[in-house]
Amino acid sequence: MKRLLFLLIGLLGAGVSWAGPPPEIMRQALQDAGLSRQQVTRIQDLIFQAEKEKVELKYRLDSARLELQRLLDGAQPDKKAVFEKLEQIGRVEVELRKNRLGLMLDIRALMTPEQWEKVEKFHRVWMKDKYAKESQRNEPPEP
Repeated sequence: MKRLLFLLIGLLGAGVSWAGPPPEIMRQALQDAGLSRQQVTRIQDLIFQAEKEKVELKYRLDSARLELQRLLDGAQPDKKAVFEKLEQIGRVEVELRKNRLGLMLDIRALMTPEQWEKVEKFHRVWMKDKYAKESQRNEPPEP
C-alpha cells in the first residue's frame, strides 16, 4: 500500500522527486479505475497538504539529526542529552510515518473498494514493468 501511495503522489504531479509514471498516465489510470474528476481533484489537494507538512517534518528531522551529531562529536557526550535528542528524532520519524500512512488512508477513503482494487492492480503491473526494465539496464553487456 505504501508503494501505491508513492505512485499516486508521483502520478498526480505533487512535485515529488519520486519517479512514478508520468502524470498523464496516472490520470488515465485513475479514470480507468472509475474515479471522478472531483475525486482526482480531492486527491491532489490531500497530496499537496501532506507534502507541505512533510517538508516541515523533514526539516525538523534533519535539524535534529545534525544536533545529535554535534552532541556526539563533543569530547564527552552527555548521555542524557544524546538520548533526549534520539527521542526527539524518533517522535519526528513517527510523525512522518503517520503523514504518509494518513495520506494513503485518506486517499483510500475517497475510493470505492472496486476503484482501490483497480488502482492497486495498475500499480502492481506498472511496478513489475518498471523493475523489469531496470533489471535489463543493469545486466552486463554480452561479450
